[in-house]
Amino acid sequence: MKIVPVARSGLLIVPDAINHFGLDWSDVFPVRPGPAGERIVGYVPPDDRYVVVENNVATGRTLRAVVRHLRAKFPHAGITTFGTARTVIGQRILDVCIDVSPAPPIDRYMIALGGFPGSGKSLLTHFIGDFGCPCYKWSDCLPDDIGRYGENLARLEIEDPYLLPRRFISSSGILDDLARVVVVDGAKSPEQIDFISFATHRPAFIVWVEWGSEEMRRLAVSARGDDDDRFDEERKRLFAPRLERLRRRAEFHVALDGSLASLFDLYDLLGFRPAGRFIRQPWVSKVRVLDWALHEVGKGRVTLPVFAPVPTTGSYARKLARMGIEDPFWHRHVETVRRGFKVLDDILDEDPVRDGRPSLWKEIGLIPAAATGIAYLQQAGVQAEKAGWFEHYMKMIQDTADAVQGEIEVEEGQIRPTPELWLRVARREAVFREYLARIAGRAPGSGYLDGLRAQAVDDLLGENKEGREGRERALRRPLFREIFCADTRALEALERLRGLSSQIQTRREAENLFLEMIGGHK
Repeated sequence: MKIVPVARSGLLIVPDAINHFGLDWSDVFPVRPGPAGERIVGYVPPDDRYVVVENNVATGRTLRAVVRHLRAKFPHAGITTFGTARTVIGQRILDVCIDVSPAPPIDRYMIALGGFPGSGKSLLTHFIGDFGCPCYKWSDCLPDDIGRYGENLARLEIEDPYLLPRRFISSSGILDDLARVVVVDGAKSPEQIDFISFATHRPAFIVWVEWGSEEMRRLAVSARGDDDDRFDEERKRLFAPRLERLRRRAEFHVALDGSLASLFDLYDLLGFRPAGRFIRQPWVSKVRVLDWALHEVGKGRVTLPVFAPVPTTGSYARKLARMGIEDPFWHRHVETVRRGFKVLDDILDEDPVRDGRPSLWKEIGLIPAAATGIAYLQQAGVQAEKAGWFEHYMKMIQDTADAVQGEIEVEEGQIRPTPELWLRVARREAVFREYLARIAGRAPGSGYLDGLRAQAVDDLLGENKEGREGRERALRRPLFREIFCADTRALEALERLRGLSSQIQTRREAENLFLEMIGGHK
């Protein structure tokens, strides 16, 4: 026995038909009237009995058309009609007429993300998922042999356009999900989304995701290196007609290198509150940027593109040179690290200006800027791996992320600033300088102390530089001036630290000496 619902509304009462006849979702094969209503479209396999399901039957015109279609194809099969009626005639037509009680207003929804391969759908899925939305990937329900780039699957879907929705409903677990909002990533046609939406009784918000240019999409595809990305053009042509129909149906169009205004409209509609005090950001917390960076850099290879070059002043390469390291490899390495940190710092600190010009996120958008910063850190990781230095590199990255997380926790009101917290947050600069000291063969603690001193000086003198006026205070940053009750007179004590740093071996020694000098100043 097969259930043949009339799409779209018939899908709403398929669960009733499944329960009534003891079937499951693998037995469901939707059909719909063709463009002119003259023919029925949809795949139905041979069987000995069919249940045609329609909701709100009035005259029964479509229902009778489906029955005629099935009788013509399968003359020996039995056919039962099942559904709800809006008229007395509808009640008379249906073999099984059920009475569906009025339901309370629905407050469960589905966000369906669509777009071409490499458009950033999966990335956006993770960001939205952080708002407490379970995420379901369309690719998890694919059959085994889809071909090199989906060509075998496309042939199957020509015959049976609801093949994947049927598999998805049966295997994903979405029917049992009680979350208010779920995310479905990767459906390729409006019909597929309609199937899931009606089957789960979740109205769907269709979000079309794209980059601002085809060049940016190709950069993203080339960097990620999936097996089928070698056939990017063939794959794009194969699915373009269905995806174009999906694009036209989408209410929300999100250009990842744009303002993200459409995404924030959806957030407002659903009551999501994203991060950011001066600029709205697409993640629930800035910690998501750190998690993203740690995950990608830890892969030990480059998976993200550099969407725009990032200049540096070369100050850290010169610092290495002053420490006796002339090897251009290490100069390139530390400046690559600096590029990555520079971009991510500006996003996390919401700084619109860097070195007298707009920060990268202002120029190319938050998401591609963050990807670029992480890509530079990935490149630096590959360099470190080649030099047998990856363990030291990842320790520095992880410690930096922990320092920044402390800063974010204060910003979000989770913890209060203390001297101990300031030391944790100051590692953001200290661990990088400790890393430079290791490269130069010097005592790591000397670089660490130099970083603490540099962070304190920056807190004292740099609070209002380069377009940062008032931002540090508004973001509730744990500032040296306030935590240690210090003013510019503390600069003398900080300067004395410079001459003592070469004697320091460990972080603990560095922190103890730093606190001793600052305490002596007070």
